[in-house]
Amino acid sequence: MCSVRKNEHFTEYAITEIKSMYETLLDMFDESVEVFVTKDPIRYNRLQRIETKLDEQETNFRSAHFDRMKNGLCKSPVASSVYSDI
Repeated sequence: MCSVRKNEHFTEYAITEIKSMYETLLDMFDESVEVFVTKDPIRYNRLQRIETKLDEQETNFRSAHFDRMKNGLCKSPVASSVYSDI
């Protein structure tokens, strides 16, 4: 479990979601560099698809987070607030 502060933890669900978004962001960064260097329109289109994926993850993961809060699975007010800001 990932600790935000003493006795404040992210759920395993939240950690998995954050890691997934992080990996997508890394892909987006790498592709951005390639687009900048090569000016390749095909790579630019791929970059746009990655950005769309990241936007969808944000929406879906936020909804899942609210469901966890509603169902009492997320019990850490600090972690919940931090997650919402991510």
